[in-house]
Amino acid sequence: MKKKIYLDHNATTPPHPKFLDALQKIHSISGNPSSHHQIGRIAKEASENARYQVASLINASPKQLLWIPSGSQANNMIIKNVLWNHLKTKTPAHIITSSIEHPCVLEACKWAASFGISITYLPAQKDGRVSPNDVKNAITPNTQLISIMLANNETGMIQPLSEIAKIARDHQIPCHTDAIQAVGKISVSLPDLGVDFLTLSGHKFNGPKGIAALYAKNLSALTPLVHGGPQEQQKNAGTENIPGIIGIGIAAQARQETLAHDISHTQTLRNTLKDGLITHFADIHLNTDTEHALPNTLNVSFLGIKAESLAIRLDLEGIAVSTGSACSTGTPYSSSVLFQMGLPPEVVNSALRFSLGAPNTIEEIHQTLTTLETIIPKLRSLS
Repeated sequence: MKKKIYLDHNATTPPHPKFLDALQKIHSISGNPSSHHQIGRIAKEASENARYQVASLINASPKQLLWIPSGSQANNMIIKNVLWNHLKTKTPAHIITSSIEHPCVLEACKWAASFGISITYLPAQKDGRVSPNDVKNAITPNTQLISIMLANNETGMIQPLSEIAKIARDHQIPCHTDAIQAVGKISVSLPDLGVDFLTLSGHKFNGPKGIAALYAKNLSALTPLVHGGPQEQQKNAGTENIPGIIGIGIAAQARQETLAHDISHTQTLRNTLKDGLITHFADIHLNTDTEHALPNTLNVSFLGIKAESLAIRLDLEGIAVSTGSACSTGTPYSSSVLFQMGLPPEVVNSALRFSLGAPNTIEEIHQTLTTLETIIPKLRSLS
């Protein structure tokens, strides 16, 4: 049986071995952290230790970090805070975001617009990055939030967030970044970014699914999505997911210890893949500017071949890749982000995303290139 090659780490990552090793101990912590007895205090201490571990990964204060069940919910919480304020005060409100955001941001903005919120969707430039000047020019007296992702999930392009956050500060506008694809893949430091809100998700850096975190510079400015008990400084009611919280803490600490090595390793793999594709295939279009992208991500179009067909053939050979965001399945284009970048349909609909992780090896990259050399001519002969 062929060894499976997993090259879809931007969709999700396999659990870290340290998390798997600790699972039995994790699930033995059975107390409710809101309880005041000893068993409850053990759970509370475990949650706070994990909060410290995750905060350390992004150079933040643990007191400014909230546990949220998912990255999508965390992003929704920020967008909908503008809506709650709009409904409460009856004053006009405006949000600036981009057309290449994750669906959870785009759909939340679309929903907010149905209540009268004005939304500006900034375009991506040809290189897949949002222009800070476009952000500046879009600001109006009613702008209450600027929300731009740190790194794009499909192309891996890193956005000029520090510049955008400075523009926001100069205009006294809160700035939010969806950093879910960036945290754990590059060094992320909140003092350097200068944003007011940042979201991250555990399963993107080998933690468990079902647990995310929201950094808020000023927690008092947040209105909960879920009301009820006093959990998470009264910002997110509900009994905490202690196994998930401990898991994301373990993964964050493990990733912090190996981050420099992981960056170098995945960058070497990504560049080897890129060079091999350029050498062996004439009809390709690179959609990732690797000088300004996540070290693990390469988006490439195999012109004349439908992305879905190529992804299926690779899957049959035991190689897992994707045609775009796992949360964008069902859209009219193989990659909504490439479409928003203004690339032609033949590029958009023939694009694959290769996203690498620390467990990948150089042998797997060579095997992937060899497999592509075999199946692409066959697919071209059918087109």
